[in-house]
Parts: sequence; C-alpha cells; structure tokens
Amino acid sequence: MTLMLLGLTTVFAATPGGSQRAIAKTGPVSQQRMQAVYEAVSTPHKFGMVMVPADNHHKMDCPTVFREGDSWYMTYLVYDGKGGKDGRGYETWLAKSDDLLHWTTLGRVLPFADKGWDPHQRGGYPALIDPTWGGGYGIKAYKNRYWMTYIGGDT
Repeated sequence: MTLMLLGLTTVFAATPGGSQRAIAKTGPVSQQRMQAVYEAVSTPHKFGMVMVPADNHHKMDCPTVFREGDSWYMTYLVYDGKGGKDGRGYETWLAKSDDLLHWTTLGRVLPFADKGWDPHQRGGYPALIDPTWGGGYGIKAYKNRYWMTYIGGDT
C-alpha cells in the first residue's frame, strides 16, 4: 500500500482590513518527504501504555503533555462508567513524570460538581503549549495565568 499525502491547494491569510489573500499553493507531498517524516517520528522503543485506569469501569482519554521546569505534566480525562452510556461523565486529571514513561497521578483538576450547568462533563485542555517538534514543550502564562479550553455539560 502506498500512502500519499496531498498538500493544501491554497492557503489563505487575513489582511489587516479583514479580507483574505492566497499565500501559497502546493501539490502532492513527495514519497521522499513522506519517508523523511516517517523516519523523524518513528521510534525503536516500545513501552506500552504509560497510564491505565484503576479498573475497567473507568476510561482514560485526551492526554495533553507539557513541560514545566525539569518535570513533565499531563492532563487527561477519566470517564466514569462501564460502557458508553451508563456512567456519570468525565473529569479532568493531572499527572507528573520525570521521564514520560512513569507517571504519578496528582489529582483532579476539574472534578464532578454537585450543581451548576456542568456537573457531569468537565473537560479541560491546557492552552499555550509550545508544540515545536524538538522544542521545549513548555506551557506559557498569559496575564500571569495559565489557560485552558473547557468543554462541560450536564449530560
């Protein structure tokens, strides 16, 4: 099987006046470029799951990994329920690691609530993380606060 990635045909950028202009046109990504990307992201190291739920009634999802100082942190969601429809919902948790393989759970960041519009669905995703490949993966503050995208609800 041959995998071919097609590039964007047109990329638009907003101008100060609010209009858009085309800034780039590309074609198919070459097989050589695809091979280079594959080799850059491949690893010979196979470790398995680095975080597992406490039991089969809980599921973990949506990891966001970032670095602060000498430590790595990960926020993730934990779904409370056996199947897809019989649980209460999801909460956001936080874990810490020194090596990205061994994690210690620090606790809930966004736990279930007893009231309000969002007692059962509380998903938080840290924002302003440096995503540069090979970069620092640090999290940045804005106006002296850390920010996150929040998705919540009752059901």
